[in-house]
Amino acid sequence: MSGPLAVLDTSVLIAALTTRDEDAESRRVVRAAGTGAIQLALSDELLREAVEVVRRKDRHGQIHSASLAFEAGMDLWSHGSMYHPFRLDWPSITDKEDYWVLDLAWAAKVDYIVSLDPHLTTATLPMQIEVLEPYQLIGRLGL
Repeated sequence: MSGPLAVLDTSVLIAALTTRDEDAESRRVVRAAGTGAIQLALSDELLREAVEVVRRKDRHGQIHSASLAFEAGMDLWSHGSMYHPFRLDWPSITDKEDYWVLDLAWAAKVDYIVSLDPHLTTATLPMQIEVLEPYQLIGRLGL
């Protein structure tokens, strides 16, 4: 049985890679992707941003370990599906750099967006997709 389909915002991935807390909610969400408890919608834009931010954080010594980053990458790929959404305009989102999140959510028809960014978690979206923080997804799915 496969879990619900979700877009994992880069903020959650980075939180998972920069914490030393093995049981942090962000790490639990990434591990859930690796076990199939959630399925991930992936896009070129998500992967580009993830690589860019991980490189930047790594240069500043903020990534916990290379093996953890590799494990997270494998978790993303192991139960993810690639989508190639069109770029749309989302006026309810103040950060245009995160339009890709809604583009991907719309194209993939996901169940959830998982984010730590307030401009996503508090936005009124023009679609019926819930935006949850990691702790909310963990509670909702009993992870």
